[in-house]
Amino acid sequence: MFLKILLGLALLFAVLIFGGFLINEKLSEVSVIELPEVVEFPKAEDAALSEKPLSPPPLEVVKKPEDVPAVSILTREGIVSWTNFLRASESLNALDADPELDKIAETKLNDMLARQYFEHVSPAGDGISDVAKSAGYKLVLIGENLAMGDFKDDEDVVRAWMASPGHRANILRSGYSKIGVAAKKDFLKGRLVWVAVQIFSIPLSVCQSPDPGFVPKIEANKNQLESLKSHLDLLRDVIENEKYETREQYESMVNEHNSLVGVYNSLSKETKNLIQDYNAQVETFNKCVDSFDTT
Repeated sequence: MFLKILLGLALLFAVLIFGGFLINEKLSEVSVIELPEVVEFPKAEDAALSEKPLSPPPLEVVKKPEDVPAVSILTREGIVSWTNFLRASESLNALDADPELDKIAETKLNDMLARQYFEHVSPAGDGISDVAKSAGYKLVLIGENLAMGDFKDDEDVVRAWMASPGHRANILRSGYSKIGVAAKKDFLKGRLVWVAVQIFSIPLSVCQSPDPGFVPKIEANKNQLESLKSHLDLLRDVIENEKYETREQYESMVNEHNSLVGVYNSLSKETKNLIQDYNAQVETFNKCVDSFDTT
């Protein structure tokens, strides 16, 4: 009888011990942090590049035979100088000569001469924005002035543009910071004339681009979180369904789980902050692009 009582007490003691640690040891919960969507920066950049160029109708000047100068010359440097002189007279900033824009202007000029057209859009349907994009020139805004005629010199062609409201508006637009020029005397539309291309731009570099290092870091974190979550789900299932011989075995599994939960929750918060910081940078960039007047 006494032996049965002892066996009963031992059984009760075992139940209390092995049942107790299963109840008292708690599994940490995974924090459910909803990660915001990552704004795709290339879309914002493409939007900036697709802005319609500011291009007034091409200017053709035809002078009377007696008014055609016997000697004439147009230069890139002179056209830039007169453009900046007239901008200064309106208290506007001087435009920086941009070698990349010079090349784009030359490409446009040579295309017009080769295909014998005098328009902002080529027979193939390409405008100056397309030419700039093909050259890899990234911009917020671009403007183009075209002129052909019997011009005497750099001042003559710039003042001819200034006498035209649309071309004048381009020359005196306050937002522009860069200029590119090309000029050549050649046959166009059956006439031996000077042809000039004047390009203005606000380069994309004026708006601070988001840190490119954010996106790969965010993607790496997301992949790590997905892997950790799968491992935690598996570990929790094992803990809740496994039978343990000792308390130490159970505690070891619980501690492993809870440690991983801490890593997961910390990484989730870090990733959320990264996404928020990156999206804020994209928003700042987009606001910068939108701040320039394109009308």
